[in-house]
Amino acid sequence: MRQMQKLRRPSYQRNQAGQQRSAAGAAGRRGRAVNVLVTIGWAIVAAVATWGLTLIHAHATIARINARWRAEVAHWQDETARAREYAAQLARPAAQPAAGHRQGQEYVVQAVPVLFRASCQVTEPGAAAVELTERT
Repeated sequence: MRQMQKLRRPSYQRNQAGQQRSAAGAAGRRGRAVNVLVTIGWAIVAAVATWGLTLIHAHATIARINARWRAEVAHWQDETARAREYAAQLARPAAQPAAGHRQGQEYVVQAVPVLFRASCQVTEPGAAAVELTERT
């Protein structure tokens, strides 16, 4: 009867004794292969998830940079168009002076000698006024 009592130990005591005896044997290595496979699997999942998140982040960054670049190009194209329009406005009067401008120049060229002579004749103000009205 005593032998039966030895065999009927609680399960936790039986497991401890078994682990102590088989620590160097196959019983201690039972879960190692599964643990290695699970670890490798999780490493692959983590690598793929990291790659996917990096790809999404890179795509968003490239899209943002591309939008900024397009806005800047549009801005400088507008500035170029304004500068060309302004240069064309400045070139028009230089190439083709208006007829009124030419007439004004001729009038000033004709009036300057008369005004000069009139300013020199300070003693006779009435005669200078008469001469001015006769010439114009």
